[in-house]
Amino acid sequence: MYNIYPQVKFQQRNDGYFTKPKEFNAYFETQPLFIDELKESINFKMSTLESANLIFQNNSVLKDQAYELLVFDDVIEIHANSESGYYYGFKTLKQLLELDAIECGCISYKPDLKV
Repeated sequence: MYNIYPQVKFQQRNDGYFTKPKEFNAYFETQPLFIDELKESINFKMSTLESANLIFQNNSVLKDQAYELLVFDDVIEIHANSESGYYYGFKTLKQLLELDAIECGCISYKPDLKV
């Protein structure tokens, strides 16, 4: 399991690895307020959903501040229902990108207390 801070609620690993690109093709259903911090951390260009390998997409089922980060061999998706959820998902992604290899799977988080 990944050692992620803050501690996530669920991690599931699947077969395969995501190959980190030199530059991500990013799709945002809603552009996040932390876009400048994202640009400083991850090399990306804006993209359509169809050609994206980094997707930020809304999931109305998730609670405020919660997120799901899905890693496939060709795309990473962050699903959230709030700006803070997207931000926490981005912070987890940033930690994963420091690793040599990112295993396919799912990471989900929801806070115990609302901040």
